[in-house]
Amino acid sequence: MWQKNVFFFYIIMNMLLLSPVVFSQDSTIEELLENAMNEAELNPSYQNYWKMATLADNHNKNKLAEKYYKACLEYKDSLEIYKKLPPILEALGKDKEAWKYRVERVRRELPLRRDLSFQKEVEAGVKTREELKSFLLEELEKEMSPETVSSLKDTLVAFKLIPESLDLKSFYTKLLTEQIGGFYNPESKRLYLISQAKKKSLWSRLFKSRRDDAEDRMVLAHEMTHALQDQHFDLLSLQKAQSSNDDKSLALTSLIEGDATLLMLEYSGGKLSAEDLPAYRMAFGLLSFLSPYIGGKELAAAPMIIRESLLFPYQEGFFFCLSIRQSNSWENIDRAYQNLPASTEHILHPKKYLEGNDPPLDFAWPDLSLFLSKEWQASSCNVMGELGCRIFLAEKKVPRHKNAAQGWGGDRYTVYRNPKGELALIWLSVWDSEKDADEFKKGYEYLITQKSLSDKSFSRTHLVRWGNRILVVEGFSEGMLSPIVKEMEKVTFMPPEK
Repeated sequence: MWQKNVFFFYIIMNMLLLSPVVFSQDSTIEELLENAMNEAELNPSYQNYWKMATLADNHNKNKLAEKYYKACLEYKDSLEIYKKLPPILEALGKDKEAWKYRVERVRRELPLRRDLSFQKEVEAGVKTREELKSFLLEELEKEMSPETVSSLKDTLVAFKLIPESLDLKSFYTKLLTEQIGGFYNPESKRLYLISQAKKKSLWSRLFKSRRDDAEDRMVLAHEMTHALQDQHFDLLSLQKAQSSNDDKSLALTSLIEGDATLLMLEYSGGKLSAEDLPAYRMAFGLLSFLSPYIGGKELAAAPMIIRESLLFPYQEGFFFCLSIRQSNSWENIDRAYQNLPASTEHILHPKKYLEGNDPPLDFAWPDLSLFLSKEWQASSCNVMGELGCRIFLAEKKVPRHKNAAQGWGGDRYTVYRNPKGELALIWLSVWDSEKDADEFKKGYEYLITQKSLSDKSFSRTHLVRWGNRILVVEGFSEGMLSPIVKEMEKVTFMPPEK
């Protein structure tokens, strides 16, 4: 037991030796302060006010430090003042005023790192978790009508990615309320941080120093990057243009969040380059592994498709942006907003995006009404993309699921519903080569074999391959299969229009 006590004593002694705390007589400190104050009052100048402010600051004389730092602003609108004041004001209980100076600090520092300037002022505020919940409910009401929610749920249930009992809207509200630390609203052009208890570090508590606001500034940097993006690239217009294709929409979100995550990390640390990718992949990989345990109970309980789709834009989007940014210049990322990544395949494989020779293929969904009984109505029609294929196979525990999803060339599916509430699926995909198609087909056959033992609906899955194209049909009667397969075989995949 004595070894632990000696070790703890050793740690404390080292902390004391390294600490900037000055062990001076109170009378000496007061004399220094009085002399500096007299000099500042008799000969007012930026230099004298700064000297007085920093002396008071170093000795935790918060009211004096506040007074003289603010006096400095009368002579010089210095960024250094905006760095100094927030912790002091917070220590004095002036949280709202501290917030304003902190926002201004980040607003001034960010353009120096991103090579983009703010075109207008960004309004910033603070919301509680309860206020965030109310805001999210309002937004979900606008963006997720009952029909939209029903369509999304039908898709996820048809692919067997969520249980049918899951209340999607309620779950998303709880999940986002738990996870969000701040957000930027491109409609109102305002950003918010989520207020929470301001906890001091062990070091700050031990030496009675002020709380480090680095975490607040990191979140601010991330959200203010979104304001910068919006002012220069019009986020709402970009999002609206991609809204009909889930895979393209997720690719756009990955660019937006990856850009903001990259700048946030550089803001809090130093300049990054593509050489740093392996280390960050390892770090993010560890965080992904731990996320069910450290990310909150809602994230831990989230189905894989929801959890991975939520994390993907931040993680893979960051890797994408760091990969395409060359010579430490932001020009390639700026250009990416004019030449958007067209799929999650581009995000996962930045080289394909940079080479520009592997656009996702698509096709117009054929009219199958002649072959489907009138009771079957289309509920949703969209694109899975490489990420969707990867998650689908991973959730079913298919070995080498990443390899099986790689080589994706394009896809489209439609989910149908009948009056009994039964779902059916038609999914056609194209692959870069027959080898890629064969690898995906084998992965799919594996999951059919494994899952049909416990879930009889998998035994009604029919898999057809024509060269590098694969058709999945599930949930229809045997009599409807043949005409569906024949009609889908006629489909021609085409590159996107330029």
